[in-house]
Amino acid sequence: MSDFLKEYAAYCDIHGRPDRIELMLCDLNAVLRGKWLPGDDEKKLAEGAVRLPLSTYAPNIMGAEVSETGLGIVVGDPDGRIVPIPGTLKPVPWAKGKVAQVQVEMIDPDTGEISNLSARQQLANMVEAFHAKGWHPVLASELEFYLFQPRASDDEARHPSSQPGCAELRPRSTGTHPGYPVRNPLSFRSTGHRHRHVDRRIWPRPVRGEFSPHR
Repeated sequence: MSDFLKEYAAYCDIHGRPDRIELMLCDLNAVLRGKWLPGDDEKKLAEGAVRLPLSTYAPNIMGAEVSETGLGIVVGDPDGRIVPIPGTLKPVPWAKGKVAQVQVEMIDPDTGEISNLSARQQLANMVEAFHAKGWHPVLASELEFYLFQPRASDDEARHPSSQPGCAELRPRSTGTHPGYPVRNPLSFRSTGHRHRHVDRRIWPRPVRGEFSPHR
């Protein structure tokens, strides 16, 4: 029995057999793409019999093919074999019915290895190169969010929150990034963190990283 089939059997023992498995492939834009698989087709996935076009790794941000990549219909749009990433099989409690998700990669038919189009694999290769030098990259990310008034229906337009304790949004330009900085504390609720206060700007910022030698 393959490692994935063992993982899947253990999953079913805990959560029950899912109605479907959502196969999630991360493209070069960090957008999750993929397909759905019936919950009783786990052997098909474990055997590498599920396929996607290799061009799925490299669309533009809107999901369209980019001919300049040399992928897609210009070369016949060849398929790669999907393989699950160990340890990523998880339940989807907010979905209707029994649904599981698993992250996947594709095998390049020419090399038999994970495709070098995989952003995850390129990152893993980079981290391995750092480790070989005794370096351990550390990533620090920021949470950016908006506060809106509750809507009566999904068709209603969103409006900024005006409840007491929430900051007033005032247009302002900083450098080359016009945006709406939030200077006053924002009061919000989240699981385990009631009435926490934060100070955030709501325009996108670059991710900050640092590298420190292993000790």
